Formats: sequence, structure tokens, C-alpha cells
Amino acid sequence: MLLEFLPSFVLGIEGSGHNTAEDDFSGQISDGDHGLTGCFTFNMYGAAFGCNSTGPPCDFTFSGLHYDVATGTTTKVASQVVSIPACPALTRCQLAPIVLDDTFVDLNAIQIKAATAGTPLGWWMDNLQLGWFNNSCNTGLCRQSAHIRK
Repeated sequence: MLLEFLPSFVLGIEGSGHNTAEDDFSGQISDGDHGLTGCFTFNMYGAAFGCNSTGPPCDFTFSGLHYDVATGTTTKVASQVVSIPACPALTRCQLAPIVLDDTFVDLNAIQIKAATAGTPLGWWMDNLQLGWFNNSCNTGLCRQSAHIRK
């Protein structure tokens, strides 16, 4: 399954959440319960990416976020920037595999931004590689019995 992210200004609408100028037009993938139970934290290992650039390389910025239930704050706990080649014809483009470093663990969310020369771009993702941070039986039972908010 291929995921496509378009910054809100491309769609001609005011974005919500993290798809705004204040948040650098980043897309976000988050856990099932928004950090409330602690049993849905995950590790992100990587994925295959492409972006909407016909010239300069695409700079992807990945930010791993962790939510602290006690304080109600979200903190950036991991960050990595990776450049991939552009696709000049924007046809028959290959997605580039990106492997994240070992700091992308125990996350509640991951923010992803693509830009060329500082200008945000749309991007595509496939082959997302995630894993549970805690794969114990007790944590699995917690996930099974948790009420997920939508």
C-alpha cells in the first residue's frame, strides 16, 4: 500500500494538526491511543520514500516523538535528516529505501517532512517498517483490551 502526503497549501486548504506552516508541513503517524496507556509505543526502522522534486535532492526530516502521560507533554526524542535523489521526469520513479538509526524507539508518533532548498514538498512512502517497543505478553494484553479513541 502506497501512502501519499500533500502539504495543505498544495491542496489549497488550511491544514490541521501538523500539516501547517507553523509545524513545517509535516505528516504524522501516531500510536493507537495517543500515549494514554503506554502499551502502543513503537519503534520505526525505516521505509521507502520518494518526493515531488524534479531538480534538487529531497531532504527528509524524521522526528520521533514520545508522550509523557504524567506531564501531558510531547518531546522530540529522535531526529534524522536523509537526502534522496529527485526524479527529474516524475515518471517511473523508484522509491528510495531509508533506514532510520537506533534512536527511533519507544515512540508515540513520528513526523515526516520532505523539502527541497527549504520548500516543503509532497512525498510518497511504501514498505513502512515498524515494531512494538514492548512485545511482552502483559503489554500485548494491554493492547488487546485498550479502548482506542478515534
